[in-house]
Amino acid sequence: MVAWQRGFWRKFFSNEGIGTLIYANKYQQIRPAKKRDISILLQMTRGSVANDELMKRTRAAIEKNIGDYFIFEIDHHPIGCVALHAYPAQQKGELAFLYVNPSHENQGIGVKLIQFVEDQALAAGLNSLYLLSTQAFAYFHTKAAYQEGRPEDLPEERLKKYIKTGRNSRILTKSLR
Repeated sequence: MVAWQRGFWRKFFSNEGIGTLIYANKYQQIRPAKKRDISILLQMTRGSVANDELMKRTRAAIEKNIGDYFIFEIDHHPIGCVALHAYPAQQKGELAFLYVNPSHENQGIGVKLIQFVEDQALAAGLNSLYLLSTQAFAYFHTKAAYQEGRPEDLPEERLKKYIKTGRNSRILTKSLR
């Protein structure tokens, strides 16, 4: 089916289906989250939070730090998300809240989100990133070259939260320079 939509021609079968796609706008993009996206972030990640794959975040916590959150979209549909929490005084950042919809796994989206955060961290003058993982250690180690870290690698402020949660997350780190 060929259709005229929002100022561009497009032949389509589904968002990621078979067919020819001619698209004048960005088909895939990573964009900053906005306050209106908070419900989407919470809904999208609910299952991973319930499975203890992601740490639970409140609406208020996300809203307070909304500038740290990013959404991966395909054809304006949220597919994944990630956050970068910066600790500029220590020149470190935390890669957090990485999620990809199960229907889009194994398509390289997670790696794109990781690379995006690494690029953002470098642009912000950070020298290294760390992340905390209860279940995805092997993924970050093999796909993104993160190395096992220690609690001492965390900024003091984050170390206190790490101890308080009691999640027994493994720490991974990566030098950006």
